[in-house]
Amino acid sequence: MFKKNIRFMILSLLIAVFSIWAVSSMSSNFTVAQLCDDLTDANMFWIGLALVLMPGFIIFEGFAVASLVKGLCGKKAYRKGIVYGAADVYFSAITPSASGGQPASAFFMMWDGITAAQTTVILLVNLIMYSLALLLCGAVAFICAIPLFLSYDIFAMVLIVVGIFAMFGLLILFILLLKKEEIIRKIAYWLIKLGSKIHIIRKPEKYVEKLDRLTSQYKNSANAMKGKRKILLEALFFNILQRLSQSMVTVCVYLGMEGNLRHAFKVWLVQMLSALGSNSIPIPGGMGVADYLLLQGLEKIEGVDSVVNLELVCRGLSFYGCVVTSIVIILVGYLLRIRKNNPLKEENK
Repeated sequence: MFKKNIRFMILSLLIAVFSIWAVSSMSSNFTVAQLCDDLTDANMFWIGLALVLMPGFIIFEGFAVASLVKGLCGKKAYRKGIVYGAADVYFSAITPSASGGQPASAFFMMWDGITAAQTTVILLVNLIMYSLALLLCGAVAFICAIPLFLSYDIFAMVLIVVGIFAMFGLLILFILLLKKEEIIRKIAYWLIKLGSKIHIIRKPEKYVEKLDRLTSQYKNSANAMKGKRKILLEALFFNILQRLSQSMVTVCVYLGMEGNLRHAFKVWLVQMLSALGSNSIPIPGGMGVADYLLLQGLEKIEGVDSVVNLELVCRGLSFYGCVVTSIVIILVGYLLRIRKNNPLKEENK
């Protein structure tokens, strides 16, 4: 698993380098020296505010998960929740289709004594709230940005529309998985059967028995979450704050480098359209889509001296800076747990 994640990390790094090269190549006047000059001349108040808002994407993700942990397990875990959020953000950024985020969060959650069934329900509910938050913010942005949207080229408009439908599809899928635990059981049973046929899994009946037990626990945990409207609204609120904190990083960088408050809302709309469209292609390819759509939108903002420089700094802080911050939080969280010598409980293996 470690070697696999290393490969994904290298692939993501190569795509990031290629994306930065592609963006910088779009301007014949781009130079690193000019980028440094633009940053030197920037309003440090707004750049500093962008730096403060940047980790909000991790922190509010963690608070959303922690609120669900409190509602289902009765445990206060807001500080630990930041580690859960960091694990999700980092591994989602380096694995295809963001497939590594939830397992990484689950690893730390079960390490902290949350059962596998509770962890599954909590992360699934949070995925629903994450998708709903993006769709709600995106709906507001899309309605306000219809003229802006129509000024994009055809390819960019297609990416945004596909991204919106993809989020709707995922939202429906997550809700079905939460309400119909039999779907998860059938998928897991099929995987066990396949593993047995290709001789990866021995004694499949043992795994089926464990699957039945976990399915029962999952159903009980899902039922326990029903009716807790206050907890669900709290998780949704934190997910909305997560989305707003990321989008406001772009706005603050724009105000720091360009300084025109009249266009701040339009910049926010551009960032939200970019976030919607980035879901049209699975990660890590979505990184390139986000760069492309952000460039498309920033070109529509009046008075921007260097769209390329602005885009590179915006994405550098809101995405790559967030990924680096996640690594630091994960390492600290892991080392603190090792120090406490709190191994994964046997029932969660």
